[in-house]
Amino acid sequence: MQSYLRIGSSLVVSVLLCFALLGCSGIQSDSGLTVTVLASASAGELTNEATPVERKAEQKVERKADPAEPPVKVARSNKAAADKTGKTEKTDKAVSEKSASPQELITKAKKKPLNPNPTIPRVLLSDAHKKTCRKLVGDTIDPIEVTDIEGTPQILNDLLSDQLTVLIFWSQNSIAALEQFRRIPVDVLATFASYRVKVIAVNVGGNLARTRIMTGDAADKIVSLLDSDSKLFHQFAESRVPRTYLLDKDGHILWFDIEYSQSTVRSLSNALTFFLTKK
Repeated sequence: MQSYLRIGSSLVVSVLLCFALLGCSGIQSDSGLTVTVLASASAGELTNEATPVERKAEQKVERKADPAEPPVKVARSNKAAADKTGKTEKTDKAVSEKSASPQELITKAKKKPLNPNPTIPRVLLSDAHKKTCRKLVGDTIDPIEVTDIEGTPQILNDLLSDQLTVLIFWSQNSIAALEQFRRIPVDVLATFASYRVKVIAVNVGGNLARTRIMTGDAADKIVSLLDSDSKLFHQFAESRVPRTYLLDKDGHILWFDIEYSQSTVRSLSNALTFFLTKK
């Protein structure tokens, strides 16, 4: 009798192990509900965790239903469009300024307030640069004849302002000097024209027709001269344009620079303010 009981128990255990190891899916209950049974191979325990395939499907559904993603993408797209628009506007502005005449630039330029505490900027030169200079701060320019854009001879000293004069030497063969010639009316006259500051621009080694064309409608704002044989320029320097000089009414050199950069503009503005307000 005991042997029969042991056999029966073994059969029951075997059946249960078979169900546990193989798993049964879709066992129909009397109520019509489907129960899913999964086997745990390690512990033989039953679990209701989702399969990897089911988890992957659920994740796809969650991503599709997530309302936060589309606004993020739209926001990024809007930001990219705004950045592109900003860059385009800056490019258009730069192109517009490049093609604008000196007269237009002067008209658009805003008058800047004078520095309340100006100091005279020092002229610092290397030995090599100093050797290119024939006149330094404190020297006086000599009377010399030059030609204006109408072909009329002029004496440089007679053209100086009764206040201060900014004298520049430029060349149509130098990119830096061309930029100086284009910018100097704006950088100086927008702020200092009302103080009777004058700008004299000398084209070194150029020709009359080209000088007249490049001066354009700035002719009533600046004095444009031609130094075709470089005689006037060589009174100031051996070589190297652009050059910028600040002169008083008697032709004394108050300050100068052998380039034209943002640093030059700041120093020139400071020097103009200093001597205009000097008692």
